[in-house]
Amino acid sequence: MVIAPPLPLTDSVKLDTSSFTVYYRSAYEQRYSAAPMRFVDSTQSFVAAIPGDKLSGMVHYYAEARDKAGKRGAWPRGAPLAVDSFFVKYPAVVAREEMPPASLKLLQNYPNPFNASTTIPFYAARNQYLKISIYDLGGRRVKELAAKTFVSGSHSIVWNGKDDTGKDVSTGLYYCRVDGDGQSQAIKLLLLK
Repeated sequence: MVIAPPLPLTDSVKLDTSSFTVYYRSAYEQRYSAAPMRFVDSTQSFVAAIPGDKLSGMVHYYAEARDKAGKRGAWPRGAPLAVDSFFVKYPAVVAREEMPPASLKLLQNYPNPFNASTTIPFYAARNQYLKISIYDLGGRRVKELAAKTFVSGSHSIVWNGKDDTGKDVSTGLYYCRVDGDGQSQAIKLLLLK
């Protein structure tokens, strides 16, 4: 993985280029793994080696650095709640890949934070009616993205940052909630304008 500067950190910290760490996880994992990042003068970029033997599909990540006083800076803004993502197509691990979830599974949106639009992936374990909506922090529904039957398998839906009336919503933290068959799951989405 390569991240090219500048990395706009959440706090201004006096950094030593050896203090960067990238945290990453697959979409099906709950915990992040860490890998140190090193600065490469010739390319003016930060580089980390992430083991690929356990990664397949969507991978979420964020970078963090600390100065000598312990002050923390992170990228993207809002990390670790806000993350960036990339997709790994790694056929060598298909035989060892985790089995699909046995029930509804809502995955983290990407990119997150986002500006114009964000993709929200989810998995339906069987053909089922799902209602997918965006809510503000006060619990008010902002946008209904879908209310229909989805076939078993992986799906994704895009939210363009607009409400039910077609107006742009303001910068802030929102929730995407999926409801179906007595199950409900939610994730946080950070909209930055």
